[in-house]
Parts: sequence; C-alpha cells; structure tokens
Amino acid sequence: MLQADPVFRAVRDVMAHGAKLGTVAQVGRLRRECLAMCLAMAGESAWRVTRHSPAPWEYAAQRPFNGAMACLSAVDVVGGYELSAEEYDAPAIRALTISASRLILHANDIYSAAKESVTHAARGNLPALLADRHGESLQEGVARTVHLHNRQVDEYLALEPEAAYGGSAQVARYLADLRSWIRGSLEWHSLTGRYHNRPGRPTVRDRTDAPAALAPTAGSGAPDQCLRCGSAHENEPPGSNLAADDPLGGLSAR
Repeated sequence: MLQADPVFRAVRDVMAHGAKLGTVAQVGRLRRECLAMCLAMAGESAWRVTRHSPAPWEYAAQRPFNGAMACLSAVDVVGGYELSAEEYDAPAIRALTISASRLILHANDIYSAAKESVTHAARGNLPALLADRHGESLQEGVARTVHLHNRQVDEYLALEPEAAYGGSAQVARYLADLRSWIRGSLEWHSLTGRYHNRPGRPTVRDRTDAPAALAPTAGSGAPDQCLRCGSAHENEPPGSNLAADDPLGGLSAR
C-alpha cells in the first residue's frame, strides 16, 4: 500500500534526488522540513475533518511549515553549494527563512482566497478566517491579509541585515536565493492558471466580493494587528499571543 501511495512515492523520489545531489547534512535538513510539512498538513486536515474553524493565530502558527519551508531547505542543493548546518540553524538565519516562508504562503492565501471561498478549503485560508473573526466580507479579509503581508515584508527587510552580518559567501548566496524565491512566487501567483482564467472557478479578477487589485484599501488593518496572524488577541485563550511576543518568528520558531 505504501509503495503505491502517490504522496509517499513523491516524497521518496524527492529524498532520492536530494541524496544524489546533497551532503548528509543537507539531506537531513530536507527530511526534517518535509516531516514538519507533513505534520502541519495533518493538523490542517484534522481541522477540515472535524469542521473546526481555527482562530487566525492558530492558523498562522502552522502556516509557514506546510509548504515553503521544505522548498527553501533545498535551495543550496539546487544551486550547487552548501549552507552549513551551523549557518542554516543560526537564529537570525532561521528567523529570516521562516519570515520568507510566511511571506510566500500568505501571498498564496491572498491569491487563492476567491477560489477557496467556494470549496471546503475556506477554513484553511487566512483572509476567510480574518473576515469571519471581524464580521467582514471576503474582500475586507483579503485587504487585511494584504496589509499584514506588507508589514511582514518590512519585518523581513529588518531581519535581513542581522542574518547577513559577518556571514560567509554561502550565506550571502542563500539570502539572495530567499529573495529570488519570494519574487518568483509572486510572479507565479500572478500568472498561473491555477488562480486565473480557469473555467468554472472564481478568481480575484471575476468574483464580485474579491478585490480587483491586491493592494491594501484605505484604513485596512488595525494598528494593533498582530504581525503574525493579522488579528488581535484580547479574547484569545492563554498562550495564543505567543506569536506576537516572539520577535524571532512567533510559535513557528519554537
């Protein structure tokens, strides 16, 4: 059964290619991030099965891990160089990598909001969760997420110099690769048929309650909006504001 499962086969294929191209440390890192991705996706799947609508902070805690981190862990393997284990896990570089993943996946949430608004996936989308929490439309939820994304870009740029300070040539190349991934992801999302001009599916271009342009509206977002999840925590259970308190990536850095 495991041999026939397409997901297991795909993961094995990735690891086999990684083992041919990378060092033991690089393969171990890729395995670790793939495991974290599977755990995050399993948690999201449990929400859907139980019809649990997570709080924005709850969603944001797992979001950086369920896609981009596994990809970012292999950028040096693909590039033909090695970022050492000490450098990859250095606190400043780790914080920047998680920040990059967060940017990539929150951009994905923005672009996929219209399509997912008509499917069961709506509970796994930050704009919809923010809209529900604040009693707003999907368009307003997207505007809040755009506002949050743009603030996180500022955070990324503030973290970058610390990650680069005193770093090796490999660190400099890795940081350039993170930027390329963020920019490339935006390019892909803006052009792909997955979110645009697909028959039978609403997109941000044709859905009336989605924004015509992915830019923050006047007054969107609140000054006390959590930089991790885009919401406030005054009514959250104890511990939920950890994401706002930790400057090195919130719950995702722990």
